[in-house]
Amino acid sequence: FVTGVIELAERRPPATVVWSLTGEAGFRYLVEKAAQEFIWRPFAVVTNLTGTITFCDSVDSGGAAAYYRARLLD
Repeated sequence: FVTGVIELAERRPPATVVWSLTGEAGFRYLVEKAAQEFIWRPFAVVTNLTGTITFCDSVDSGGAAAYYRARLLD
């Protein structure tokens, strides 16, 4: 079970957050998202060609926290 490391890359106005996923190059990752109850749901499948890839999500205007995790699919 291989995971990727997700870090904040940047914030784009008005309500977009860009995340950076670092992991094994040349593989696909499943990014999952959870709210405060930690029920993980599939969010995106990304192909990490170089070792680092970015993905975006919108910010909840209600201020609810969002959590992300990534795991290798291939």
